[in-house]
Amino acid sequence: MHLVSTKCIVFLHSIMKTLYLVRHAKSSWKNPGLRDHDRPLNKRGMRDAPNMGMWMVEKREIPQYILSSTALRALNTTKLISKSWNITNDKIHSTSQLFHATPYNIINIIHEIPDLFHSAMIIAHNPGLTDLTNMLTKSRIQNIPTCGIVKIQFDMETWGSVHSGNGELLFFEYPKNLIL
Repeated sequence: MHLVSTKCIVFLHSIMKTLYLVRHAKSSWKNPGLRDHDRPLNKRGMRDAPNMGMWMVEKREIPQYILSSTALRALNTTKLISKSWNITNDKIHSTSQLFHATPYNIINIIHEIPDLFHSAMIIAHNPGLTDLTNMLTKSRIQNIPTCGIVKIQFDMETWGSVHSGNGELLFFEYPKNLIL
């Protein structure tokens, strides 16, 4: 009888964090008396947001945690994009700090995402989102169009470790680029 020695190989896998950045869908300018914060989505925005949500379902790209600007157009985008995801309301949050936030402000908000969530989505505004994408990934995206979605992955265990240049851009999609 021979005793066979086997070596157990253990792969240590760091936990990845995935961040989706979404620019709100197309908003309406029909009522010039409305404050910028209170502008609703227009017809195209109402069409594009659920379509992008369904596209994400098809790609199996559903975030665990969602954080939206309190601007009406961002909140409406959040509701429409996540409608088919079966996400409970306790995983959808909003903050006025995302309204026209700078990339640095958004990074501070990202640092506050609970680490138990491995994927998160932020729905907010330009130019902050485009600038943040370029800062985190060293990309050269000129503009995230309305309802555009960026996916960035970080090889780290905590959201507090997110900083300039340590993300990898995995995709950048938007309604006009997709056949929906």
